[in-house]
Amino acid sequence: MIGYQYDIYEEPKKIGVKKIEALMTLSDKSEKKLSFKPAVAKSRHKRRTNTYYIQGDWIKSVHEFDIKFMIPIGSKVYEVSFAYKTSDLEDIRHKHEECGKDCPYH
Repeated sequence: MIGYQYDIYEEPKKIGVKKIEALMTLSDKSEKKLSFKPAVAKSRHKRRTNTYYIQGDWIKSVHEFDIKFMIPIGSKVYEVSFAYKTSDLEDIRHKHEECGKDCPYH
């Protein structure tokens, strides 16, 4: 999962933080705390980026969630949230492994 930061003019907003925290609420109302890492090569120089990410196979099985990001910029922390749900057709394709070898979606 990748997050991009842009200003109000849709220009990249590069920030120099080590992580962006987020809280994901799944469809069953359980919550998962996430830490997005900067998508830049590690070096001894502090680099600024507008792209942060997380990785994991667990996210392949998540088809619906709400997420709230806490984005530190300067001395303020901005909260940004949105709801995500795959389309019904895409959800069926993602679940084809769960329905077995007789699944009509293979």
